[in-house]
Amino acid sequence: LFPGGQREAPALFKYDGTYYMITSGATGWSPNPARYWKADEILGEWTDMGDPCIGDTDGKTFWSQSTNVIPVDPENGKFIYMGDRWYNPDTGADISDSRYVWLPVEFQEDGKIALRRYENWTLDVLSGKGLFDVVTELPETASSVSEALEMLPETLEISYDGEDIETTPVTWNIVG
Repeated sequence: LFPGGQREAPALFKYDGTYYMITSGATGWSPNPARYWKADEILGEWTDMGDPCIGDTDGKTFWSQSTNVIPVDPENGKFIYMGDRWYNPDTGADISDSRYVWLPVEFQEDGKIALRRYENWTLDVLSGKGLFDVVTELPETASSVSEALEMLPETLEISYDGEDIETTPVTWNIVG
């Protein structure tokens, strides 16, 4: 998967017909940027998707190394990334104070995933992280920003896997 390089700590999971694998660089106890791949078949062609971490300013996978991805509710895209933290940058503690980092996995367009830092969170955060379809009919064009703002709804009806329609609030960011 990574010609000429070394990767370790594979965390493999499947969602919506796609296999994902998050890995770590082989740097011993020192954290490094994660990388992930996706494939339609487990033995098929894997595509390098890069680093899934958003807002990871240190480039160290939020000071963790992938160990597992837990399928909480895989049909609805609810997964938790679990990473080993061998070193705690906040306290300077080393391996004797090892812990885990738990982060929601977010599914995005084009088969991409994202991991973002969360300080304290509950399983409710996993809602809305999976792929969904917008059921609400939306306008295709508007002649002005003010017309667009009038036409766009404050809530959308969305569906996961063609079932369970939910209503969710939406904020529009119009660029133009």
